[in-house]
Amino acid sequence: MGLVHDLRARVNMARTYFWNKVLDARNLIYNVGLAVGHARINALLQDYSLLPTINAFAGKLGPFKFDFHPMLVVDHLHEWSLGVWKATFTHIIRVLYATIPGEVAVATLNARFRQIPSFGRGTVRRFCSNAAEMKKLAGHNYDNLLVNIIPCIEGLLPEPFNSRLLTTLFRLSEWNALAKLRMHTEATLNYLDKTTTVIGRELRSFAATTQAEYKTVELPGETTSRARRSARKKANAVASDPSAPPPPPPPPPVAKGKFLNLLTYKFHALGDYVQSIRLFGTADSFSTQTGELAHRFVKRLYGRTNKNSAMKQMTRLERRDTRLRRAAQSAAAPHVRVRVFSDNDATLYVGLDAHHQISKSRKEPIHILKFVQRFIPKLKAHLLSRLLGRDFDGDEMEFSQAERDTVNIVQSKIYSVPTMRVNFTTYDMRRDQDTISPRTHPNVMVLSPETTPNCHPFWYARVLGIFHLEVIHSGPKSRNGGTQHMEFLWVRWYGTEPGYRSGFKAARLPKIGFVPDSDDYAFGLLDPSLVLRGCHIVPAFASGRTDTLLSLSPGQVTSARHKDEIDDWANFYVIM
Repeated sequence: MGLVHDLRARVNMARTYFWNKVLDARNLIYNVGLAVGHARINALLQDYSLLPTINAFAGKLGPFKFDFHPMLVVDHLHEWSLGVWKATFTHIIRVLYATIPGEVAVATLNARFRQIPSFGRGTVRRFCSNAAEMKKLAGHNYDNLLVNIIPCIEGLLPEPFNSRLLTTLFRLSEWNALAKLRMHTEATLNYLDKTTTVIGRELRSFAATTQAEYKTVELPGETTSRARRSARKKANAVASDPSAPPPPPPPPPVAKGKFLNLLTYKFHALGDYVQSIRLFGTADSFSTQTGELAHRFVKRLYGRTNKNSAMKQMTRLERRDTRLRRAAQSAAAPHVRVRVFSDNDATLYVGLDAHHQISKSRKEPIHILKFVQRFIPKLKAHLLSRLLGRDFDGDEMEFSQAERDTVNIVQSKIYSVPTMRVNFTTYDMRRDQDTISPRTHPNVMVLSPETTPNCHPFWYARVLGIFHLEVIHSGPKSRNGGTQHMEFLWVRWYGTEPGYRSGFKAARLPKIGFVPDSDDYAFGLLDPSLVLRGCHIVPAFASGRTDTLLSLSPGQVTSARHKDEIDDWANFYVIM
């Protein structure tokens, strides 16, 4: 899959070759009179897992009248998420069991997954307590595993296999992102074509390496399932023949050897993605995920019943929800209560044309004298720089005491709010929104003002507080003598890891870490209008934790860490 001869064979109607084999087999059965299991028929069909049957499409159309195969589009959900990637992830778990005796490595993997924060509106959800067991997982759960597996698997396997596996996982994530794009150009399709070749090579290498170097066996769940199937088969045989003696009790199941099998249709189908997208458009246009998501609504309705006559209760609940939804959408429904938002509402609605929204609530006032003394000059310098229209360059402007005195904070109070919403335009020209919260989703990204060669295009920060205030700017440089409402973010800056190569060529995620507090710019103030959007930042678990980035006195409390934290992760990965 993905090699030149394979892609050429697909173009040269490889399926016609199989069609001819089926026709030859049917001729031997119906005209010559050979049995279906005859050796000549097996020689034609067995090597390719073919059957001497013709479906309705083939019978009516046939490959010579109309080739119906291209209209059978790819199915990303079942062929990739629940197919190739699920099989690959399962085999990675087998390798972990084979590498380290017991379940130490698998337990570590599960513990790392549990520490990954959620992100976005259902984009990345919290992982279950035992992700490696893969119980009751849907397609989006496997996508989340792929997106976040690199930080979790790093360091659990010996070198050089660890580095090769990280490269393979990056390429798989890259292919998955390209295949799911909702807007394609000729350049992205050509890149997807090249990436298909790459993941074919990477997966074949991964399968061959693990088979040669590791004695992988079935997972405990696979062994138990096989034993259950065997017991059920024997029970059915006894039930069909009452005169047969009862079978002896089965011995304890023993795990059999298991390798990654790439000789499957789902793996072969990955080579059809570019052709399907060229013919029919982006993969979301013909995805089975839309229909599969309807299961969630049915399950939600079932959970609201008392399980007695559940079908009848679910029907009533569905009708009730439909009537309420229609009433809410109808402008001619005077009995429907419409919520009226106020400026003091922390969940104030913001239109998609605005860059961001921060509530003007004054429920949490803070006197500026409660902050450390060096915070006040930094705050006034930040506000003055914005009042004068200076461009952001990453460093706070240096102003004299007299210049800072021209900035007067009304009542010497600033007001804290819990969240900020940021609107942004996605790559496919849609509008989306991120909610930034210092407690749950604190990480943001801004454009880097650096212009040096090979510099990273973005800066990253953890939001420690979201504030607004009223300010009066006086003096000869004042542009507005009245009271002005201003907003700012209190952030802790991340810095890129020195000497670390990341990106698509290196097949590595960007690695960052907190700027040490010995740097004057480890903490800073940020204009909310500079925030591009939230970002998904995951700890680099293999790098461990350290307390050298932020030195505190015994008993000292800081907003830079959660209440139960005494140190920081040494590094983080930015999920691309």
